[in-house]
Amino acid sequence: MNASTLSLIFQSGSALALLLVIALVWRTDLRTDEFRQRLFIIRDELFDYAAHGQIAFEDPAYQLLRNSMNGFIRYAHRLTFFQLVLTIVRWSITEQVHPLTWHSRWTKSLESLPEGTRAAMEAFHGRAMDAVARHIVGGSIVMIVILACMLLKALIAGAWTSVRTLLRDAFERATTKVFDPRLLEEEASRA
Repeated sequence: MNASTLSLIFQSGSALALLLVIALVWRTDLRTDEFRQRLFIIRDELFDYAAHGQIAFEDPAYQLLRNSMNGFIRYAHRLTFFQLVLTIVRWSITEQVHPLTWHSRWTKSLESLPEGTRAAMEAFHGRAMDAVARHIVGGSIVMIVILACMLLKALIAGAWTSVRTLLRDAFERATTKVFDPRLLEEEASRA
């Protein structure tokens, strides 16, 4: 190898490394913006649902869900797998585990709702938590590997009826293996 070939290799490698850093930083900001936009859409649909008289704006279920979404939107830039691991480690070291009261209040608030309204509120909640899980899993190579393992496990087991159910099941298993979704809801409600 002569000096010009080595120079070309070094320049190409440097340019590729710089491009990778720029793409990763840009993609992180883009992912956060996309996540916020998904939650804005769900929150707007929830507002329209209440505006059409399907649920009162003062109803505890509406307020809990809206506050939770607002917390996720406000702190989307800190909603990462790494930050979640740090929170879990901090809680285990200091033994200051906060009681997970949001989920019990949410469940209790749904009990007084008519069946159709309850189902709609659960659907809004499910869509919001799906967006949260997608954001956390999509931003972590560790979570992507865990998701791939869960997909492989589901494929081997053959317990799926469609690609959508396969992905949903693998996604749910990947997230619940690593963290309790109630922890995220609790943190968002405190925001």
